[in-house]
Amino acid sequence: MKKKYYGISLLTALVFGFLFELNPVSLFVVAAAYLFCVSKLLRNQEMFQYETNRFHDINAYMSQMAQSFIYTKDVIQSLEETASCFSGGLMHDTLNEVFEMFDAGKWNIKRAEMEALSHIESRYDCEKLRNLHAFFLNAEEIGGECQKEFKILESMRTAWQGVVESIRIKRIVERNIGAIIYAFFLLVCVIMLHIMRGSGLDIVKLSATQVISTALLLGLGVYFVFMDKRLTKSLLTHPVEMSMEQVEAYFAYLENYDAKRERRKYRAIAVLGIVVSILFLYIKPAWITLAISVCLIFAGFNVHVLIHISTVRTMRSEIAKAFPKWLFDVMLLLQRESVEGAIEKSIETAPPVLKGELTRITTMLSMKPHDPDAYMSFLCDFSNPQINEIMHKLYSLAVGANRDSEVMDVVIEKNIKNLEKSERDSMLLKDSMKSFTWIPFLCAGFGCMGYLVIAIMTSINGIVDLIGR
Repeated sequence: MKKKYYGISLLTALVFGFLFELNPVSLFVVAAAYLFCVSKLLRNQEMFQYETNRFHDINAYMSQMAQSFIYTKDVIQSLEETASCFSGGLMHDTLNEVFEMFDAGKWNIKRAEMEALSHIESRYDCEKLRNLHAFFLNAEEIGGECQKEFKILESMRTAWQGVVESIRIKRIVERNIGAIIYAFFLLVCVIMLHIMRGSGLDIVKLSATQVISTALLLGLGVYFVFMDKRLTKSLLTHPVEMSMEQVEAYFAYLENYDAKRERRKYRAIAVLGIVVSILFLYIKPAWITLAISVCLIFAGFNVHVLIHISTVRTMRSEIAKAFPKWLFDVMLLLQRESVEGAIEKSIETAPPVLKGELTRITTMLSMKPHDPDAYMSFLCDFSNPQINEIMHKLYSLAVGANRDSEVMDVVIEKNIKNLEKSERDSMLLKDSMKSFTWIPFLCAGFGCMGYLVIAIMTSINGIVDLIGR
């Protein structure tokens, strides 16, 4: 199988070497580089399969553990039942290690369950797994039935599985598209060389052209290997959220924002915009220069406004990602707590961007239970219709107006959709490769410009030789 990939790589180098009419030295360099890249590509494929297997392992483990725990109410017994479902692979080995440590008595009896779950978490860096394990330990300590909670957990796991699977497929599709882009831009450069030849400018065999063609083939080859490495990224790691320090800094900026003070702060930029605009108009007086100058001056005088708008948008985006995760915790707590109690207990595990606001409304509810303003004012500075709607429903549940399973099901269903969208947006943003799509374009652009410069210089030299004669 590996020989096939080496053969394809060598054939690709020979085909493009033939199209660019590379000399033997350049062809040897390109062929050697492409053969070296094959080992990297094969390594990427192995890592991609490894990450895919880890993702499937986690999904199967979480689903089976949840089902087992519903009936056993015991973490160790559930682990034993789950272990029997894995005949091999990393999860099988990990669970075997857990039981070996149990048998060897390496863990404190009182903390054995926590140690066992922590050992599994150390092999799989997955937030969903940590959340599930924390719920197991909490549910075992409290006792009682927990079918409703695990129904919610299973719905969330299924939604997450769909998101990650779509990301996995997206990576494969983008890699294949990247290969097509790679070939397309190389062919554009080949066509340009042959068009020049047809116009009487045969520069293919020149040393400068050979250098550019070789650099182009090597550059796009490196691009493809670099892009292919994206396949090896873990499918389990969660997008990074804002730290508490960042959140406090953003909120402090918005709370203390004063337009006049901020305008004075960026006055130097406004002055610079005016100076640059005057220079542009002096060097090249024209309508287009005037339009650019007006834009520069406007931007210079409104830097503080642009920064404020950007900050608000950033916070809205972070809140939109964080709210469904927080509400998920509240939904689980509502199975055993009042609405006020669930909100208060959720603060500890809430995303940093929501902690301050949750603390505020919890204080309001402690002084005046069922206070509608506490619910209706939640994040009012960052108007979000979906958040407002859900907070209205939580208020209805709090006052007992709609405390039935139907309303709860509606809230849960809405939140699952919101969480799925939030995770999809977060993962797509984290997995974005927009910058990589420009690399082939830039390589080909510089290559074609190089060919054009060589052609122009060759023509000039030819004209000079004719004049000299």
